[in-house]
Amino acid sequence: MLSSGFKALRGQALVRSLVLISPLFFLTVNEWTNVVVLFLSISAVWFLLRRPKAVSNAAFRKVAAFPESRVIPWVLAGPLLAVILGQLFRADFYPPNLDAPLRFVLCIPIYLALNRGWAAQPGAQPITLQWVQSVLPMTLIWTFLFTLKWPSYWGAGLTTYFVDPLSFGSYCLMFSFLSLAGLTCFWSVLSWPKRILSLVGIACGIYLSVASGSRTGWLNLPVFMLLWMGFCLKPRIGLVRTLFLAAVLLALIFVLLIAKPNLANKFILAYQEIRAYQWNAMNPDSSVTLRISFYRMGYFYFMEHPWSGWGDLGWMARMNAPELMIYASPAAREFPSHGFHNEIITSAVRSGVWGLVSSTLLFAVVIYRACRGLIHGFGSSQLIALMLLIFILHLLSAGMTTEVTNLVFLVSFIGLTLAVMLAEQDVASGEAARQKQT
Repeated sequence: MLSSGFKALRGQALVRSLVLISPLFFLTVNEWTNVVVLFLSISAVWFLLRRPKAVSNAAFRKVAAFPESRVIPWVLAGPLLAVILGQLFRADFYPPNLDAPLRFVLCIPIYLALNRGWAAQPGAQPITLQWVQSVLPMTLIWTFLFTLKWPSYWGAGLTTYFVDPLSFGSYCLMFSFLSLAGLTCFWSVLSWPKRILSLVGIACGIYLSVASGSRTGWLNLPVFMLLWMGFCLKPRIGLVRTLFLAAVLLALIFVLLIAKPNLANKFILAYQEIRAYQWNAMNPDSSVTLRISFYRMGYFYFMEHPWSGWGDLGWMARMNAPELMIYASPAAREFPSHGFHNEIITSAVRSGVWGLVSSTLLFAVVIYRACRGLIHGFGSSQLIALMLLIFILHLLSAGMTTEVTNLVFLVSFIGLTLAVMLAEQDVASGEAARQKQT
């Protein structure tokens, strides 16, 4: 008995350690996240099969605050079901399209196992809160050092050897936001070395995002600022100091944009292109103009095959439709073969209404969960909900201008992060419910 108990504790420590460091090499080591998710998924299935009764009294049974937790596995399975249903309606089966959404499915047992105390450690902070206090700042510092030694450039944008600049810049910015939220919320309990670590990590992350030349995710800045000021700063330091620190952060970003004018020029150009867009005439093939045309083309294709979708390239049979030739050049009409530069539209064109529903639910359910936890929760539950909301809103913002679940390693990371944050929110809410009852 003692031997088996010791082995179980050792296994929990190993799992917890692996989940903790999972973000560290996300942007620098190809296949790292895929391997981590596969190992954790197999381990989670083994845990659930071996200990179904022993864990039945864990926090999962007590998540009355979130009855929709039973829906989370279906939300994670949604993208795979959407692809399968679209292929069934088209009678066109292409197994490689199942690869990326399958990674979400691999994260379902991870979510269920974490809910049942799989990586529990008495007295330890939730993994989510340790991520934002130390692991994500370390990830940004390591990624910065990696780019100094092994820089990669796609055009003028800085990145690493296997990550496109849009994703690289977006995730560096997201990690900076989460690290800043963690630093602010836990400032009073952090030692000065940890504070300095976070500050350096945040600076590295913002620099890397600007150096990538990517605008992806920057639309989330105003939303993040409101969340940061309202839930991190104001309750701790008051309104005046909150406004001062917000101004300092904006000034830092402004200085970086001046130092790296390429990104600032892109924002100015984006505004000019939006104003000049022609709705009933041919448009030039510029960045933002193309994206607007992609969205219009995506709507056109979706309305033609709403139930079956087109798969990856089936829509090309209609790319020369007169309705599209009015405003999109031949190159613009062919370019979406690389994606429609919008997460929800790409899914809707590929898998019809099934893709539209699955992509929308992935964001909507998680946002609802996070908002509900932020408003009604307290303590760790509320803090986890805040980090979850920052994470999912950033993905939604990035998904407005590019696909965020096309690449397998990105889906693995998103699925694992959602599994951890949602499960830990469940557990923290269960603990709070038990404390109220006693």
